[in-house]
Amino acid sequence: MRCPNCGFDNPEGMNFCGQCGAPLKLICPDCGFLNPVSNNFCSECGAFLSPQQIPSPSDNRQNEASPDSFLQLKPMRCQLTVMFCDLVGSTALSEQLDPEELWNVVRAYQEACAEAIARFDGYIAQYLGDGILVYFGYPAAHERDAQRAVRAALGIIAAVKELNTQAFMTDRGIELAVRLGIHTGQVVVGQVGAGNKREQLAIGETPNIAARLQGRAAENSSVIGAATHRLLQGLFDCQSLGVHTLKGISEPMEVYRVIQESEYQDPLEVEAIGLTPYIGRDRELEQLSESWEQAKLGKGLVVLTVGEAGLGKSRLVQTFKERLPKNSYKLIRLCGSSLYQNSPLYPAISMLRVQLDLSHDDSAEQQLAKLENFLSGYNLDLAEAVPLFASVLSISLSDRYTAIDLSFQNRTQRLGKLLSLIVGEMAARQPALVVAEDLHWSDDCTLELLRALSDRIQQSRILLVCTSRPGFSSPWSSGDGSSTIVLNHLSQKETELLIENVAGGKRLPDEMAYLLVAKTDGVPLFVEEMTKMILESGLLVEKEEAYVLTSPLQTLPIPPTLQSWLMARLDRLKEGLDVAQLGATLGREFSYELIKAVSPLEEATLQKGLAKLVDAGLLFATGQIPKTKYQFKHALIKKAAYESLLKATREQYRQQIALVLEE
Repeated sequence: MRCPNCGFDNPEGMNFCGQCGAPLKLICPDCGFLNPVSNNFCSECGAFLSPQQIPSPSDNRQNEASPDSFLQLKPMRCQLTVMFCDLVGSTALSEQLDPEELWNVVRAYQEACAEAIARFDGYIAQYLGDGILVYFGYPAAHERDAQRAVRAALGIIAAVKELNTQAFMTDRGIELAVRLGIHTGQVVVGQVGAGNKREQLAIGETPNIAARLQGRAAENSSVIGAATHRLLQGLFDCQSLGVHTLKGISEPMEVYRVIQESEYQDPLEVEAIGLTPYIGRDRELEQLSESWEQAKLGKGLVVLTVGEAGLGKSRLVQTFKERLPKNSYKLIRLCGSSLYQNSPLYPAISMLRVQLDLSHDDSAEQQLAKLENFLSGYNLDLAEAVPLFASVLSISLSDRYTAIDLSFQNRTQRLGKLLSLIVGEMAARQPALVVAEDLHWSDDCTLELLRALSDRIQQSRILLVCTSRPGFSSPWSSGDGSSTIVLNHLSQKETELLIENVAGGKRLPDEMAYLLVAKTDGVPLFVEEMTKMILESGLLVEKEEAYVLTSPLQTLPIPPTLQSWLMARLDRLKEGLDVAQLGATLGREFSYELIKAVSPLEEATLQKGLAKLVDAGLLFATGQIPKTKYQFKHALIKKAAYESLLKATREQYRQQIALVLEE
């Protein structure tokens, strides 16, 4: 029985979730019947079960960013992914049903959608009759907002199909369907309306395009624009629907239908497509190679690779893996995800799905057979192991097995031990490379699994390679069996070489290359994305050995692929965002005395915001207040903060700065 609040799969017959304590049964207010928490209607009398009784994620997250609190937010410019969701055939439905029945159906549909949206931190901006307007990227930006929106769309379609199976719907012959449109682009989000009717809405072309795309979608499908498609990075299977001219939009655009998540959700697989040669990490690759040679001799090691986002931790592991002879080792991947960091053992569950070769098209019987075949190869008690693993993989059990009745803690502990045994057995047969990506996004259960694995690793043929961002505390003890690789920024020479590689081995104009080096600060992700954007911009003409500028060099915009990535770092700071915006107006470097003189904030608030930016690694600080000097760590962070300001606000800040400097 899957908990709607945290997603944990509980044993049948439980009344409360063993993970989060949420109720798993709902009492009908009309007849008192005890319903599964997934029901929107009472199975006994058909009464609507109020969403207020359901502790769904949307209850908490939606309230955290309520419209009333939004009225306190300043208007801002941002990249937003907008989703329009519309109920198909609502007019015909209104003719078929009594108004009260229709009201119950619409509320159940809205709640089903709200749960799917909240699961990926979307914000419902408006309910438009039976339509829903949703934002991803505001009020809080995430690194992959476009991907979150598409996952939410797939979740909505699945939730509506599930809703159709309930007795209230089948008894009345009701079958709901939805159409969804998604587009990503620049907007201004601010307060609109007057009097008591005010709301926070996104203004610009993006919502209009999303609405037009929704009109092109077939029943129970989502259609996305080319801008969103580019941001999906191969993580979803999409079908091109050709180039369309949308009503009210001057430029034709290619549109796509989202089919499903790609079978490969591993960044090491997806991001390996079309990669440029790896630059400037020879020493780190040599360290990994030496550790691998030790592991093959039965002296297993743990190597933690630490680096800020964009420095190439995944690329380092991918490049190292490609250097190993194929079929000479067993590869096991555990990949953390910001989308599922509160889902226990998500990396291990995803790894198991890959090891079992589970497919979207597998039947329940096929999935169970694959699980049995896999586990039977490791000398495990299938009567215990099959139900245990089936519960976390959401595989239906046949009558041959009895569900394991264990508490959440005991279940995860037992799973961890079995997984550790399986990995150990794999390594006994063949040297094993265990890659644990993005540990800063991994849950406690996954970290405990890695700790248990590290305890036995020195006597096995296992190399455990982990990656994380700075600030992560490893769960294993430091010692002879562990080491750390710290990735630094690329040098100027390495950056220039990477630019040339992205450009296909051809040189860029000197002034363009100089600007790229200055703006990207030796961060490989910045270098690649900025260079790709320039090559696609039309500013350059390709000659035999080099590129030539076609027009005077202008200010370079931030690529859409980096927009949400950069704003996510600023949005996390809350009070720090206002300070970052003001500091960005002053320049990449500024003094405390100057920002204090122009800031409208109280001094304590200003100092708190500056401290947050320094602690987050977005600002460097030298000296003590009031003589402190600040510098943005990345030119692109400074640019993102500045460009999030309204143009009118930028001008106000510039005038205030000019007045202070004159004095």
